[in-house]
Amino acid sequence: MVLGVCRRVLGDVHEAEDAFRATVVILARKATSVIRREKMANSLYDVAYRTAKEARGRSARRRASQERVSMPARVEPADRESRHELRAILDEALTRVAARYRGVLFLCELEGLPRQDAPQ
Repeated sequence: MVLGVCRRVLGDVHEAEDAFRATVVILARKATSVIRREKMANSLYDVAYRTAKEARGRSARRRASQERVSMPARVEPADRESRHELRAILDEALTRVAARYRGVLFLCELEGLPRQDAPQ
């Protein structure tokens, strides 16, 4: 039931599985103190639904943020000095990327690794 709720709300199998795991963790922490046995199914559903909706919101914000960041067209500098300047600009821009995304960015955009093969 919990996984089904997460799948319906999120529409993505992987995000649904993450929300399912988060729901189980939440309930494991609160089960004995908050939830009465006869209301367990209702509580499971409520927590799963809220967790999935929060995950959907985070996912939408992440996608919107990624869409705002646009990569400029590929530039081929004519001389060595221009290439050096472009690398310095690239290095500076990469320092502003969150550390958890930087490795994937390097692998996919700079090394050419397909996104589906990049570590999550």
